[in-house]
Amino acid sequence: MDGIQAWGEPGELRLVWDLDGTGVYTREMPISGSGLAKIPPSFPLFLDRRLFWVREAGGRKLFAAALFWEKGRDGVLRPEKGSLGVEGSGLLRFSCPKPRSLSVFVRTKVVGKPLSGARISLFLPYARLSWVEGGVTDSKGMAHLIVPAFQGDSPVALLVRKKGFSAEVAYEDGKGAYLGKEGREPEPRGFVKEWTFSLEKAEPLAGKVLGWKAEEEGLGLVRLELSFGMGGYPRGGLELVGPEQFARVHPSGEFRFPGIPKNISHWRASLFLTPKAWQRMLGKSNPREAPLPMLVLMTSWKSKLTTRGGFCTFDLKHLRLVPFQILGEDGGPLPFPRVHWRMRGTGPRSLTLFGDHLGRGLLSFSDRVHREGDLYGTHQGRWYWMQKVGPFAKAGKVLPPKEIQVRPIRGVVAGTIVDKDGDPVAGVKIRLGSWGPVGPDPEKLLLLEMNKDLVQGRSDKKGRFRIPFIPMGPVSFSLVLSKNKRLKTVWIRKAGEGLELVFPN
Repeated sequence: MDGIQAWGEPGELRLVWDLDGTGVYTREMPISGSGLAKIPPSFPLFLDRRLFWVREAGGRKLFAAALFWEKGRDGVLRPEKGSLGVEGSGLLRFSCPKPRSLSVFVRTKVVGKPLSGARISLFLPYARLSWVEGGVTDSKGMAHLIVPAFQGDSPVALLVRKKGFSAEVAYEDGKGAYLGKEGREPEPRGFVKEWTFSLEKAEPLAGKVLGWKAEEEGLGLVRLELSFGMGGYPRGGLELVGPEQFARVHPSGEFRFPGIPKNISHWRASLFLTPKAWQRMLGKSNPREAPLPMLVLMTSWKSKLTTRGGFCTFDLKHLRLVPFQILGEDGGPLPFPRVHWRMRGTGPRSLTLFGDHLGRGLLSFSDRVHREGDLYGTHQGRWYWMQKVGPFAKAGKVLPPKEIQVRPIRGVVAGTIVDKDGDPVAGVKIRLGSWGPVGPDPEKLLLLEMNKDLVQGRSDKKGRFRIPFIPMGPVSFSLVLSKNKRLKTVWIRKAGEGLELVFPN
């Protein structure tokens, strides 16, 4: 890590290596005095991009970067050339951004009085979990920060919050600078050296959970996600995703978010219940002690929120709960199944759930519009399942538990891919394309959705392929063949073995 010494003593810094692209699963290692960090062998769970960041021993992030990956012809995953300097097979050379000073002055808008104790959050380029704590203003309303000076258009943003006041957001990149809805000309060298924030009195976002029956505070949480319109957005400027905020639900069902910024472009609120609240709601209707999901209801991402505060509600009267367990062919639990849920009449949109080591899960949904749906899924290309749930117009909040047994996948799409001379073609990707008329039969529609996930493969050195397929009856479908940016669509009247597909060499 060239230039790491500018950020402090390397021995006091840590490199955090991301495993799945979300910042949830990471590995951490020290940085030596020469700027070298040894990353233990680890397979990237998130194949497109690997993130890493440098933090202080106290935990504060200093800067982050991204490394893109590609799979070679031999199937081995390697860093993409050009994404970072790659020297040999085991050394990545990264030029660290230089640290730069940034001053922040926070005051009241009406009389210009300095505000102490205002919290400043920073948005760092590349970091998926990008908002980090930057500092707090002193008695003079000042805070002095150190931020990375990346080359090019890499952004840096600041969010200033103070209890009792509306928050403010500033943003700058290589193209311009914005303070809320207002634009600001960048300074000659391209970086703003000092920002001044004038905060107004807070206009909070309040709300209520209808049908809430809790005797104590803290059994429910509401998460608020915001996007800010910077500059003249949407006719100019840009949109910036803000940090998440949380509020506790009061025993009366009310909750409140103070200090909402005025330049909000979109928002989304989600209600979560603690396991204790779930147990109270379920009572004795959860005989298998299914794992309890946290998310209950969510507002629309495009919901309107006034810039002078707002109000949103969650209605538990329409909440339905379905405990379920996925069982194998032998009747024993199928561990960690991936289960899909789709309300009938809503099109191809579905919700994905995960069972525990005993195949147990708990489905939660709102029946405000639709009255029935289906649980379905596949496992390891060997089994599938589907179970209708509903109609539940007169059912209680908690529906009877569903024990769902898997069925074996007995169908197959298999054959050989050859060129026009009859020679086998290796490495051709195969996926499901279009299909003939299926009709309104809900079961066939589910089988089609599962086959979309199943029918994916590649021909081997002899041009052969073999892919599991769930029989759908007399329904024709197409296979899309691709290799080296060439595509060909082949229609199949009936799934089976012995197919010979011609692909141009």
